[in-house]
Amino acid sequence: MPEEIEVADKVGSVSVNRYAEIVAELRKLVETASRIQFTIGDYALDLSTDRRSSDTGSELRRFIDYMSVTASSGR
Repeated sequence: MPEEIEVADKVGSVSVNRYAEIVAELRKLVETASRIQFTIGDYALDLSTDRRSSDTGSELRRFIDYMSVTASSGR
């Protein structure tokens, strides 16, 4: 933990210990979210590089629509 936080009694309205717990939990969530996004992208890449299909764009669009992911975050 940064030194300036260690010498404080509170961070915002929580104790330094609670702050450290919150940060640790949020780091885990960010790591999980990153893995999820990578996995979705990996599967989308599998669909878009399938050589057996001549229309991978529509297959990728169907995948995005089915997953309820917006086009901007599905690319």
